[in-house]
Amino acid sequence: MTSHPLLPMPAASTEISDSYALLGRALAYATEFENNCRTLAHLTDVISSESEYSYEIYSLLASGTLYEKIRALSSKYELPERAEDAIQLARKARNVIAHSISNEHKSLLSTSDGRSFFRANVFAEMDALIEGNQLVEDMIRLFSQGSSLSYGSERIEYFFAICEWLDGKNK
Repeated sequence: MTSHPLLPMPAASTEISDSYALLGRALAYATEFENNCRTLAHLTDVISSESEYSYEIYSLLASGTLYEKIRALSSKYELPERAEDAIQLARKARNVIAHSISNEHKSLLSTSDGRSFFRANVFAEMDALIEGNQLVEDMIRLFSQGSSLSYGSERIEYFFAICEWLDGKNK
């Protein structure tokens, strides 16, 4: 294995590779969530629309932070109570994955117990991230399709599908 003093690489093994694959998938999903939040923020800032429904939502969301906009959508449509809090928790989980877990992974991957701890940390943060991302995706759908379909598009199926994908078992 090639290594360099500026970029020391851990010894290659199936366990190490699986851990890096998990981290990569978690980072990819965290990035998707971040992009979905940006999309939702932009959708709520649309000024004009031909649709009366979209204009009604625009009027509701014309100002304020994304948190305030989500709170407004939550109260108007059938979103769970505290949807805005769930999305804030997802944003925190995204930051933990992108910063803390990503920075700590080298020290954790050197032992079997460390890899187990690493894996548990990733999945613990992903729980909040999956819930928040599904809420954001449902709000984007609600807003962009002009429908008032309620939240919850197969929530449990979605959760397990993402967990299987994270684990590399969705072949």
